[in-house]
Amino acid sequence: MLKKTYVLLIIWFQVLLNTCIPAYSAELNPNAETFVGAGAAQEASAFARSAALVDHKNQEILLQSQIVSTSAVSLPGVLMEAKYTVSNQFLSPGNLADGAINNVSGAPTWVVPRENALAILNLISSASLTGDPSYLDNAVRAADYLVRVQDPTDGGWFDQYDYAVPVALSKSPTQTAEVMIAFFKLGYDSKRYAAMKKGAQFLMACQNPANKGGADDGLLGGGKDANGNYANWRWASDNSFAYLALKAAQAWAVAYGDSKFAAQAQGSAAAVLNGINTFLYNSNPTDDDYGVWKRAIDGSGAEMEPNFHEWINYAPQMLDLPATGVGSSLVGEWIHRKFQQADGSVVWNDTYQSTRKSPGFSFQAALVWEDLGQTNYADAAIQWAVNSGLWQQTPDQNGVVGGWIDWAEPSGPAPFWQRFIDTSFYYSAATKGGYDFKIEDATSYDLLLMKLQDSDSLRSGFNLLFGTNLRAVGEVNNADMSVLRGVIYDPRYKQKAFFATLPKVAALYRAIRSNATYRADFNLLFAASVQASGSPTVAVRTTLFNTAGTPTYNRTAFLATQTKAAALYRALRTNAGKRSSFNKRYKAHLLSSGSPVPRDRAVLFNITGGATYNQARFLKTL
Repeated sequence: MLKKTYVLLIIWFQVLLNTCIPAYSAELNPNAETFVGAGAAQEASAFARSAALVDHKNQEILLQSQIVSTSAVSLPGVLMEAKYTVSNQFLSPGNLADGAINNVSGAPTWVVPRENALAILNLISSASLTGDPSYLDNAVRAADYLVRVQDPTDGGWFDQYDYAVPVALSKSPTQTAEVMIAFFKLGYDSKRYAAMKKGAQFLMACQNPANKGGADDGLLGGGKDANGNYANWRWASDNSFAYLALKAAQAWAVAYGDSKFAAQAQGSAAAVLNGINTFLYNSNPTDDDYGVWKRAIDGSGAEMEPNFHEWINYAPQMLDLPATGVGSSLVGEWIHRKFQQADGSVVWNDTYQSTRKSPGFSFQAALVWEDLGQTNYADAAIQWAVNSGLWQQTPDQNGVVGGWIDWAEPSGPAPFWQRFIDTSFYYSAATKGGYDFKIEDATSYDLLLMKLQDSDSLRSGFNLLFGTNLRAVGEVNNADMSVLRGVIYDPRYKQKAFFATLPKVAALYRAIRSNATYRADFNLLFAASVQASGSPTVAVRTTLFNTAGTPTYNRTAFLATQTKAAALYRALRTNAGKRSSFNKRYKAHLLSSGSPVPRDRAVLFNITGGATYNQARFLKTL
């Protein structure tokens, strides 16, 4: 009499594709086009068939990546700027300021949170472009520093720090928003969620009419002054960065399971976007500024300094907001008309520094032109900067290489040491063809990735089983993206069940892979070719998931039964008489070579799984 637990072994192998746990195989419909959930390229029809499963209007948008072509990238230039950024980082384990990146070369006495945020984005991108993961370590240390110096009283970041001590006590919303964006782009970390949430709460406080004063227009005021008083003006730049930061907080809240705060962040972000569209966008076709945005308005909606224009007027476009006017060629033509000089350079503004040519603003404008397909303007701006003499490609007076001297006037350039770390980011972004700032509603893809980023054990198991190289931080390469999409587009994918089963599958595969006997038995019974190293094939992974996904699964019991089943099968293969009797009694089709078919394998497991099973006695009964 077989125990009920082992009777269920029959089910494991007869209904491989009917279990509630997804198989993540290549066979959704063997008579139609294949859907390769294992990591190869999916066919268009398979994408169409699975599109309804993705909880976002655009299944091609991947929140955690900014993968672009690197064909035109100057890798030596990117490497030099990455090294310059790292050279400005204070590294002193145990010190509160460890990880802080100074704005210019020297001790961390001029540490600006938003500049650190852009430096983090540059280090992430540099790690991807150069293949050097050490840059991610630097990025993580900068993020850890920013968490330590966040003001716990309101969740904001001060405008400037000397080491870890605030020295500029005002708080621009961009300081907080850009840090939050950098956290998001670095990768989900539940241990950093509290900092993300408090940052979002600071931005929401700046949005509250009771604090900012004036109309309830959905926009953030300009933060806090040094005395802690809320500012009244609503800036296009503050609100553009804040929209992205609130979307980042929303996505992390979903991953963290904080649904109430996710809804709050979503509503706050929607109000910001509506405010940008309603109160900041210039929709008057007779206005010279038609198609761009007002720099700032006051609490009553009046435009502040309407005759002064700078990059803030095109911040929504540069940051890829889903706002009215974004994507229009009008924006790029306006930038070209207002700021680009005959030599391709871009100046600071059209009023007080209209002759001050800037590599940083040239690269920022190039990001817009690249998005809009106006590559002639972008190429001219980049080429001017590269050939301007402002790029420190040789050691300066202090022996430091890298960075961009901030500006040049007809009378001469800025001091050599004024080489700010944000320009290094904008250079790298512009020369690789642009940067995707977008942060949108979290899709199934994003939630899968964020959960894997947040758990070393889950990520290790996933990498082992799917042959990926996912990391806790950084960008995701195209091959790994395909694997992740293959998993979520499988109609049987359910996130909760997947993560419950994944550790069991990984443990089973490790046990089989590391034991020569288990490996030989598994290969014999399942017609597999598992080696002592490497990842499983699609067929093997399918078997493992369906095995470990059974409610009664126990690894020890399974491996013990597998050993007995393999021994019995070997005995029957070598004895024609016993094999014939077995086939007649169990309506099986065992042969003298090869592996058993699934039904016959289930019979073998069922027989050998009994608590009283003994091979010698069993063979005597045949």
